Amino acid sequence: MAGKKKMSDLSMRDKISNKYTAMYEASKQRELAYQETLKAEMPQMKQLLEGHSKAGQALGIFGSIIWPVLAGAGMGGIIGVIIGALVCAFPVGAVVELTKGNTETSVLVVLAIYIIGVVITFLLMVSNASTKKANRKIQHDNDEKMRHYNEELQDISNKKAQSNQRIAQEKERTDALRKAEIARYDADVDAFCQQALGNSGIAPMVEKTVEMFKRMVSHQESGTDVKYVEADFNYEVSKTGIAYIYGSGYSNPESEFNFQKERFHDLNRDEECEGLAKALSVLVVARMKEEYPSDLTTIKVSNQDAYFNLYFKTANENFEAARDIF
Repeated sequence: MAGKKKMSDLSMRDKISNKYTAMYEASKQRELAYQETLKAEMPQMKQLLEGHSKAGQALGIFGSIIWPVLAGAGMGGIIGVIIGALVCAFPVGAVVELTKGNTETSVLVVLAIYIIGVVITFLLMVSNASTKKANRKIQHDNDEKMRHYNEELQDISNKKAQSNQRIAQEKERTDALRKAEIARYDADVDAFCQQALGNSGIAPMVEKTVEMFKRMVSHQESGTDVKYVEADFNYEVSKTGIAYIYGSGYSNPESEFNFQKERFHDLNRDEECEGLAKALSVLVVARMKEEYPSDLTTIKVSNQDAYFNLYFKTANENFEAARDIF
């Protein structure tokens, strides 16, 4: 029963490369996830207080003079205003008494209280000193918040730079490991190829492969109208034998070279399979050129791992040039 054979989607070198690519990507994603956690929250800034306007200051000056009226309004409505207005008469009377030379203590006390009230009201309603002081504190607090925020941003920037450097170093490391492992694989393939070329015991494999190659060529169109005979010959060395694959992608198990039946040890490694396949391509091409000695015979070799394609082309001995009708 025929079994389907074809090149694998990925070569051994691709698999090696993908292994280190996956290793690098996993490390990179971890670093990027770490970078996503590096965030700084913009601090909430307190708004500065607004000072008194020029018009407000003018009204404040007047209000500082009649502060008892304002105090009365705040405490007792209309009645408080009336009381406050009456209170405003006391400092006036006190001034009158002072101008008459009356310097009794009570008069001075009343006047002093009034003056103190004027000063306090002035500071509250007219002067922006307290507002400016409060704003200086607010601005200082805001500046401190921004300083800490900028320090945090700089720290985040440094950590991201360090993370990106680790990503770059991981890329260099995995690239070096990839190249080293592929180089080792290629070196092993070449070493096994040379060992196979130096082993005359593989002659039966060569004979079988040449036989199958010639059979493939004989099945190609070779009529008088065909200038060149062309054929694609495919074979694949596995750990248990050699399969010969038709253009359809199928092979006949009955035609395979089975190591166990032919009394060869099975292979153990993929490098051994490719090394043997490469050696066979060298020996088979040489034999086929002996079988088809024409200078027009060419055989191009390509492969993916131990799956080899030998493209054969030679002049067709049966070809006849077209004749003129007239």
